Amino acid sequence: MKRLSSIFEEKPEYWGLRGDSYFWNYLEEKFSNYRLPFEYEELEKIIKEEYLKLTGLELTKDSIGRCDDFKHGGMSSGAISGEFWINTALPLLKERLKNLN
Repeated sequence: MKRLSSIFEEKPEYWGLRGDSYFWNYLEEKFSNYRLPFEYEELEKIIKEEYLKLTGLELTKDSIGRCDDFKHGGMSSGAISGEFWINTALPLLKERLKNLN
């Protein structure tokens, strides 16, 4: 039985801000409870809901959310790049989901 979290197994080569990798890992854990197949729209909806829950901001290409749980040192520690998630991570995850569905 394939889990949706499998789309997170291979990490991107580059991140936007320091909190992006922690948000990625957070989502991988969250989606370990979901089975495939899964709807693309639902994937994006849940990621946007989690971003809002953790940062208090809507996920847009211009947003820079901050999550205290993801702070581990450095100037941009805990910062999650909306631009990275909208332009890179979401398209990558949707493509992986398409290939697994």
